[in-house]
Amino acid sequence: MNVVNPENTTHTLILIPRYYLCGTVDLYLYNESTTEETIVDNLYLLENGYLTISFDFTFLERDKYQYKLVSDSDVMYRGLIFATSQEVDNYLTDNNTYTHYE
Repeated sequence: MNVVNPENTTHTLILIPRYYLCGTVDLYLYNESTTEETIVDNLYLLENGYLTISFDFTFLERDKYQYKLVSDSDVMYRGLIFATSQEVDNYLTDNNTYTHYE
């Protein structure tokens, strides 16, 4: 799950896609509360195996979105976005335990 700050309008997602793109990348945001889907303009960069997507969007506090990245009619990635302005703790899961890290 990706966490975004609703106080910002520009957001960045860093991920490893299922396959590497051939052309344009469309970012679809699906609001789980309103069931509305929006296609968002974005800029992407592929570097060292990671795909970085930057986009402008206005989220509201506690919004939950599903997102998908589509290239040439094929879904290359699906994920979730949660909007909060609270500080986010980082946890690492290993063998059914959670470890907090900085």
